[in-house]
Amino acid sequence: MAQVVEQVAAPARATPGTDLASATLSAAPATRLWVPTLEHVWLGLAVLAAALACALQPLEPIDYWWSVRLGAIIRELGAIPTEDVLLYTPVRGPIVDGQWLARVVLSALHDLGGVELSLALRSVVAVGAAILLVQACRAVGAGPRLASVIAGLSVVLFVPGLAVRPQLLAVLPFLVVWRAALRPPRSVIGVLLVAGVVAFWANVHGSFILIYPLLAVGLIEAAVERVRSGKSDRLKRAVVLGAVCAAAPLLNPYGFGLASYVGDTILFNGGGTAVGVLGVEWGAPALRTAYGGLFYGSVVLAIVLLGAGRGPRLGEGLLLLGFGVLALSSIRHILWWSLIVAPFVARSLAELTSRPLWPSVPRLGPLPAGSPLLNLVCLTLFGALVLASLPWWRERLPLPSFRTVLLSADTPVRVAEHLAANPMDGRLFNDTDWSAYFSWRLAPGTRVFVDNRFELHPAEVWREYTAISVGHVSWERRLNAHGVTRLALSPAGQAGLIAAVQESPRWRLTYQDEQALVFARTEPIDATPPR
Repeated sequence: MAQVVEQVAAPARATPGTDLASATLSAAPATRLWVPTLEHVWLGLAVLAAALACALQPLEPIDYWWSVRLGAIIRELGAIPTEDVLLYTPVRGPIVDGQWLARVVLSALHDLGGVELSLALRSVVAVGAAILLVQACRAVGAGPRLASVIAGLSVVLFVPGLAVRPQLLAVLPFLVVWRAALRPPRSVIGVLLVAGVVAFWANVHGSFILIYPLLAVGLIEAAVERVRSGKSDRLKRAVVLGAVCAAAPLLNPYGFGLASYVGDTILFNGGGTAVGVLGVEWGAPALRTAYGGLFYGSVVLAIVLLGAGRGPRLGEGLLLLGFGVLALSSIRHILWWSLIVAPFVARSLAELTSRPLWPSVPRLGPLPAGSPLLNLVCLTLFGALVLASLPWWRERLPLPSFRTVLLSADTPVRVAEHLAANPMDGRLFNDTDWSAYFSWRLAPGTRVFVDNRFELHPAEVWREYTAISVGHVSWERRLNAHGVTRLALSPAGQAGLIAAVQESPRWRLTYQDEQALVFARTEPIDATPPR
């Protein structure tokens, strides 16, 4: 009996390039129960970092609420609206909603579990991204400790980019397609699964166009491997994957018309027009901000590693260059950069630490399996902390309350409740950052002047909004032309209009708090247009 136990428990021999924990797992009999190792504990740390980072992020109001409202309309109609139903000002041409599926998902989640369930979706995406990043770092040669540390540190860059909006649903598809591009599936089923992920991506967010540089890099690497080794298997699989996935985005309600929507969005928001400058997140990151400083720090780290002789592989270099330029041009692209740079940093540091910089500094040995019981205790503790970080319980964490609240402080909850409790005829003019929440809370009876879908509005509408908000001499005439009878104004962004309205006898203050002032007309407007 003792001999049998010894044979089962005998440690496996690690082969070159494999640490002890991995060798132990691979050598375990198929019938043996799962045994937690230190490798799982390190992975758990990366998962915990992602979950806790999400616990510090409230729900941003700008994009979420109108996505929920539009998703509810799509579900009610059973079709995608061809006209915008949230605005009373003109829009640019016919409506092409390339994010319709994301809106349906967010709307269904909100109806099912409210803000809490929507925020939980962000936690799930963040944890999934952390796990996939650990795998990506391991695939390029980093050990379990270093891979988990790099993935855990990456959350400070990618979690702030995980606002609860359609783009959130594009993050895991990005990582899946990237992985498949570098290691093309060997089976038809694998190719079709990746193509399905691409089709899903194309219906939730316009960033699906990133599949093309990802697939191109995979093809280039496969072609170089073919030239160097003479083996064409990877190249054939990459060609098949690229052909199928390149066509997969056509599985959308608009077909080729979706490309015009993406191009138009990039042109307007990316600075191709004067309207683009209104979208702060489409501007370049600023070094003086905390997020911008962290981003530029990651760029400096990558440059230092390059200077230390850690040259990127061909695919790494192309992706670092391309996504680095994107991130330098726009804050919202830092998300993609943070995912791309992590494996390069992990591999470079692994190579640097593979030989001692100083003879007196000992090298880290292979990661042992550790005590299964202690490993299980650690994982249980991590799991409890992950659960505690979820929206239903995170406000009980010993963290500053302003960090763990569910709704961002700039969500206009109180002023919206006042407007809902005191309806009146006519239209509403408000700060554009509040339009998304008003579109949801005051629906269906109230439409707004503009919201933060910048590409949707003609430039003249934005100019008119700006002129009114600063209190231009024509402000009242412009409001009369639109039949506006009520104003919900922000002292921070519309001080000029507030001063002008307070001097006019035709308006009276009906509500005020530290966030907003509400004014109502004291006399009717001639020929007021309907809502």
